[in-house]
Amino acid sequence: MPVRGKSRMADETVTRCSECAFVSPDESGHCGMCGARLPKVYPEYSSRKSKGADYDKLIVRGSIGKAADYAHKVWTREMWRVIGLGVLVSLFFGLPVGFTLALWSDYGARWVTSVVNFLLLAFVFAATCRVWLDVVRERRVEFGRAIASGVMHYFHSLYVLIWAAIGIGMTSGLVWLWMIPVRWLDAPDSMVSEGLAGFLIFTWFVVLLIIVLLPMYIWVILGTTLAICRAIDGKSSLWTAPLWAIRKIIEYHWDLFKIGFGQFWVQVIGVVACYVGVFATIPLSLITFTAVYEWLRLHGDDPDEY
Repeated sequence: MPVRGKSRMADETVTRCSECAFVSPDESGHCGMCGARLPKVYPEYSSRKSKGADYDKLIVRGSIGKAADYAHKVWTREMWRVIGLGVLVSLFFGLPVGFTLALWSDYGARWVTSVVNFLLLAFVFAATCRVWLDVVRERRVEFGRAIASGVMHYFHSLYVLIWAAIGIGMTSGLVWLWMIPVRWLDAPDSMVSEGLAGFLIFTWFVVLLIIVLLPMYIWVILGTTLAICRAIDGKSSLWTAPLWAIRKIIEYHWDLFKIGFGQFWVQVIGVVACYVGVFATIPLSLITFTAVYEWLRLHGDDPDEY
């Protein structure tokens, strides 16, 4: 009898599919919707008394703010694995970034190494977003699965990152336009007194930060995460995933800004903690954005069925 009980526990699966989030009946081996193999339970999951309850309560039936709270629960459960993932990503990027900095004075080499870094970033982004989706859907971190996703979804990620680069470029263009009055106030022949000009320039920079830089960069980072999650999920095609993300940002822009602004301060705390803290805070923010993605796809106009 103990042997059979032990075997039954070993065969128990997490019923929520990591690929499509469909919940299959207990003791299912494969997803009843997409046919993917369901993951086996692991100690951190099987020991919980409310398996799946947090997801249903905070994402399926909760608000967008509750979805962000759910992300903190997930991060707490998988904290050491995601920190380890952050360390591995840093080591992976260490060599190419070092080459870029060493060759920075050479304009041609700078461009070549920057392009290489961008291509590597696409692989890392596809791999890590698979991890964030998995942990939000109660599957443990699996590095082999992440690498496979980086290969399979490489072009999805590259396409989304090109959109992100366009968004950053547009933001930079807005900053350039915003700086025109500053250049005029700071010119030697300006008609404004030096003290008044300094005050106006300082105020102008504060407004730039609050009105342009923070919202735009937060929405770009959030939109990039939403789009790649959507593409990996297969809920939208490669071409329409960024458009889906843009529609959601337009629909929930202030809610998303508040969540992103809160995560901005989380990153500030990570930097203050001798920079080492970012290995914990960056995964927390990305898991939060992924949990928000789960909420967005289940709510609003034309929500997903599961």
